[in-house]
Amino acid sequence: MTGSGTACRISLSDQSANENPDTALIRSPAEVAETAELLLSIRRIRNAALADILGDVDETSWNILLDIYLSDCLDRPVVTADLSMIYAVPKTTITRYVEYLRELGLVRKERDPANRVRILLSLTDAGQKRIDTALQRIADAISRQAVQ
Repeated sequence: MTGSGTACRISLSDQSANENPDTALIRSPAEVAETAELLLSIRRIRNAALADILGDVDETSWNILLDIYLSDCLDRPVVTADLSMIYAVPKTTITRYVEYLRELGLVRKERDPANRVRILLSLTDAGQKRIDTALQRIADAISRQAVQ
């Protein structure tokens, strides 16, 4: 892997989380309810894709898997300390999550050849397949919602 050593983050060029709420589009209660329904649908899809090994997928595990997935796609390394900073939780907490995901066969840990102290995180082939499948199904659900 090459890169800056931090988990990659994408900034959305269109309506971002930092958008001024006073200039945001006003949505009808029905549109807001559809958004809530879509979010719940996404959670069900995510859980179904990983239920046999993770049960009900918690947000932290899912976020770690997504960060590693995205970083793998962009060929940027991820280390535990990066995730700890991103999620503002102690490194020991992230380490426990990563170790759990490794034991499940979703995440691989390797020593950084350039810095033997750092441990690089990546998805295993099985982890990659699981997240690919979940994201494809989520993208399909979002597309179906957009068409309605």
